[in-house]
Amino acid sequence: MLPRTHRARATTLGMALLAVAATAACSKKSSPSQDQEDGPQGVQDQPASKTPVPSKLPWLSDDWPRALAEAAQRNKPIFVDMWAPWCHTCLSMKQHVFTDPALAPYRDRFVWLEMDTDKPEAAPVLEKLEVHTWPTFFIVSPDGKTVHARHLGGGSTTQMRAVLDQGEKSHMAVMAQAGGLDAQSPLGLVAAGDRAAAAGDYAAADIAYGKALDAAPEDWPRTADVLLKQIEAKAKRGDALGCAELGLRKNRAATKSGTASGTDFGYYARDCASALDDPRARLLRGQLIESVSKVVETPEAPLSVDDRSDAFKLLRQLSDDLLDPESAEIYATRQKTLLDRAVNDAPDALVRLTHIWPRMEVYLYLKQADKLVPEMAQAEKDLPDHYEPPYRLASLLVSLGRLDEAEAAALRAEKLVYGPRKANVFKLYAAIAAARNDAEAERQAWQKVIQFLESLPPGHARPDSLQSAKDSLAAVGKAAGKVPPGKDAPR
Repeated sequence: MLPRTHRARATTLGMALLAVAATAACSKKSSPSQDQEDGPQGVQDQPASKTPVPSKLPWLSDDWPRALAEAAQRNKPIFVDMWAPWCHTCLSMKQHVFTDPALAPYRDRFVWLEMDTDKPEAAPVLEKLEVHTWPTFFIVSPDGKTVHARHLGGGSTTQMRAVLDQGEKSHMAVMAQAGGLDAQSPLGLVAAGDRAAAAGDYAAADIAYGKALDAAPEDWPRTADVLLKQIEAKAKRGDALGCAELGLRKNRAATKSGTASGTDFGYYARDCASALDDPRARLLRGQLIESVSKVVETPEAPLSVDDRSDAFKLLRQLSDDLLDPESAEIYATRQKTLLDRAVNDAPDALVRLTHIWPRMEVYLYLKQADKLVPEMAQAEKDLPDHYEPPYRLASLLVSLGRLDEAEAAALRAEKLVYGPRKANVFKLYAAIAAARNDAEAERQAWQKVIQFLESLPPGHARPDSLQSAKDSLAAVGKAAGKVPPGKDAPR
């Protein structure tokens, strides 16, 4: 899943609506040709894998107090999956990674907790564990006060095992009080960075991750994961230039492992590229295309369908940045083909839901969004208690100008949605009013968004979203015919 800060450019009504519907996890440029849909190097897009058997991990759901009690009783660290139903990478991880038998040896060594970050039960936990990228995984001490490990976005089973090993080793070191984990070792420094980042101290996290990378061997398997954490820390502390320069220096190292962390690193680097002068910004974008292309063209790369889809999207966005629409369209077409296969192979509606947002986004980009309406309407019938299908359908219908149908779908979504996500439904009402050129209704919708955001508890507070909503309210009537993008909205 891409971090909340990543946004598609909105040049049409449909693409503008993506920002309301939206909110990870990057030699010569590789440029696909129209005659070579299988890709620049002739490697075919990988078919969707079959869904594994249900996970045997003993998850607790949305119950932080119970997790703390079990952890204290068993003296075990807590593995925390901070996820959300709208997060396609979250769903992919649940279906394809946490079901992997390779994680079975860790079953009894941790307390396993999944927290839906939109639920009220998650608000106090979010005050302790900051989340800006979905999913984010934490390993914390039995009392919940110490962060032993942290992972951003998607990942392979191998990456998850490394996170689990780091967290367990750090926990055992604390229990032994000495000798278990050298504070100046690469893992010790990563653990210090994870604790700082979880507390919102991104300057300290940036320094710790940099020291960890400097102390690590050249072939360290954790390099991509730690580079992703460091570039996120630079972005969060407002160091856009440092973020971009790290992207220039380390994009090849970040993507060398072929994991989703490398692609997510590329998303941050792309976001920061504008901090560079034009020649170096173009150089960074070209390097990212080269690096990410090598990953996506490697069939054995440890990427899920969702991870590979995100990589194609990044390549498309970078191509657009470099004014190469032909390559962008090819990457979009390949992403669409990959996702269509995944949906066709999915065993049930819940698995198909994993791909609802990325498919909608790429179909809108390719101006084929109308083809998805019947499928999304069917998804709502198949999952009548889930707010995502009617919410996504409403957004899609707005982009197609079918405003009355969109409003009806948004009303259905509002009855099911909960937590901070409800603000996004209210933003849809603003988009519908703007498309109708109804300034008063649009103004009322933004006032409703603001009132709702101001009512959220501290852990769910969204200061950036609140300020963006206030800016959108102030702009009503000043740019006729434009849909307010709600640029900060999470996907």
